[in-house]
Amino acid sequence: MRVPHLALTACLAALAWLSLPSFALDSKHPEGAVELEVWVASDGTVTDAKVLSSNMPPAFEQQAVEAVKKWKFNPKVKNGKPVASKGIQVISFKYADD
Repeated sequence: MRVPHLALTACLAALAWLSLPSFALDSKHPEGAVELEVWVASDGTVTDAKVLSSNMPPAFEQQAVEAVKKWKFNPKVKNGKPVASKGIQVISFKYADD
């Protein structure tokens, strides 16, 4: 997977909990990442997201898309004004045995 290059100068302002499928709790805990192309409006809301690459099952890809659509970013600023932009966001899935 490529190293993400976030072309938009955005930072995460809010997180969304993922509703992972039940097989995520099986003994074979899948780990990996989903790389998304994310479109951010001038107000920081996500207007669209699509999977660019993934090494995860489709259910995880869908959850990554749904989660990032709930996030709010600080929009890119051009000539002193917020503008719509797009960038790449990677959502990593890693099992933590707590």
